[in-house]
Amino acid sequence: MVATVFAARLFAADPQPYDVSLKPTGNAALDAALKGSSTLLSLQKSAPVGGFALIERARQDQQRFQAALQSFGYYKATVHITIGGHALDDPTLVSTVDAAPEKPPLPIEATFDLGPQFKLGKVTITGDVPANAAEQLHLKSGQPALAADVLAAQGRLLNTLRSDGYPLAKVPTPIATLEPARNLLDVEFQPDPGRKADIGPIDFSGMKTINESYLRRRLQLHQGDQYSPQALNAARRDLTSTGVFSSVRAVPATALDAQGQLPVTFDLTERPLHAVDLGAAYSTDLGINFTT
Repeated sequence: MVATVFAARLFAADPQPYDVSLKPTGNAALDAALKGSSTLLSLQKSAPVGGFALIERARQDQQRFQAALQSFGYYKATVHITIGGHALDDPTLVSTVDAAPEKPPLPIEATFDLGPQFKLGKVTITGDVPANAAEQLHLKSGQPALAADVLAAQGRLLNTLRSDGYPLAKVPTPIATLEPARNLLDVEFQPDPGRKADIGPIDFSGMKTINESYLRRRLQLHQGDQYSPQALNAARRDLTSTGVFSSVRAVPATALDAQGQLPVTFDLTERPLHAVDLGAAYSTDLGINFTT
């Protein structure tokens, strides 16, 4: 017996070559997500391992597959992985893998029992939010409970709040509650809008040859305007359109000032003088500071 075990270990491969097969689910997007989550596949060539580590990698994939299935609403799905025909909980698996030769590669197969796809149940927003916030979520009871849709709704809610003049709004990851008996997922958003605010003092940084007075005349944003990301972006695009700057960033402050306004700084990078057409881009209105 000892001699048999010794012989098995003697001829065991290390690292252990293997082939992976994931049974299609019938959902191309889900199949892609399962493949993308698998370290058995992603590390197959770049990080070969011995038998014991291979079993551990398969066990980790089982958890990764479960997470991918749940992200598509399959909260009752089960994952079955076999290595050389043996399930991961088979007490003979370790000895089987340990004795496997280099050729042929050890077959690993993953199959999936999806079960029912959960739907969205109640979708609620707590707190004081704009009247149109709920419709901006684009979530409705009865649609498939896809994690990507819920997270996209989180981003849309944040954009809605900021567009409505709440520059420091926060929207945490929504609370999801399963109703297994009904195959439903309830989702609750708990945003913190913060204070509504106007644009505060506007500063510029990075100028070398352009006068600040020109920038202030050109700027389409003014202190006292209601804050919105769209207004900041429009002002940024307009400054970029002059052709004078290689980059323009509108950087809002991370806190309101003493007057309850939000300061904004435009961080500018001027193009090199030799990189532009002086006749087209540098009119006298730009107020260039020439030194002699």
